[in-house]
Amino acid sequence: AKIYQENGIKNTVSIYNLPPKVNQLVKKPHDQTVVLSVGKLSYGKGTDTILKAALKLPQVKFLLAGSKNISLKTDFPQNCQYLGQLPHQETINLYQTADVFIINSRWPEPLSRAGLEALSFGLPIIASDRGGNQELIKDNGFLVDPENTQEIIQAINKALTKPEFRKASQDLLITRFNRRKILRSHLDLYQKLI
Repeated sequence: AKIYQENGIKNTVSIYNLPPKVNQLVKKPHDQTVVLSVGKLSYGKGTDTILKAALKLPQVKFLLAGSKNISLKTDFPQNCQYLGQLPHQETINLYQTADVFIINSRWPEPLSRAGLEALSFGLPIIASDRGGNQELIKDNGFLVDPENTQEIIQAINKALTKPEFRKASQDLLITRFNRRKILRSHLDLYQKLI
């Protein structure tokens, strides 16, 4: 909406995407701290900076799911597991194994579907301070500069010490991304247009 408004379009209405329905939050036990990133792996998505952070956090396991774009010119550190593009249900299952979710887009990303999925599973979120990512953070994680590896490392380490971020993500899902309110906004807009 900000981009449209800054370019002279006055009548903008923002309606959030519907978050997925999660029937039961189940945290799968694991023996290592897991940071999850879901989405295209590319320069524009800041994957290279995530991998630089992973190099400095060898005790943390990074799971990366999504298609790899040719713009990503880097190797995966030993503590990174590249899963490729997965069927949606397999991707959804990954959230249950994660301790933190990261989305590090360089470009002004619209509201991330993967970010909504992370909120649905009550994950703390580290997000670049670009575009719609800013909507995903409110007392449940940190906004970071997508170019600043050290800032990302610090945000991951801090998020891991804040168990209250899980509840804050669930609270944000219920308030800002409330399914009933989003559906009502769609219906109201359709009624207005008819």
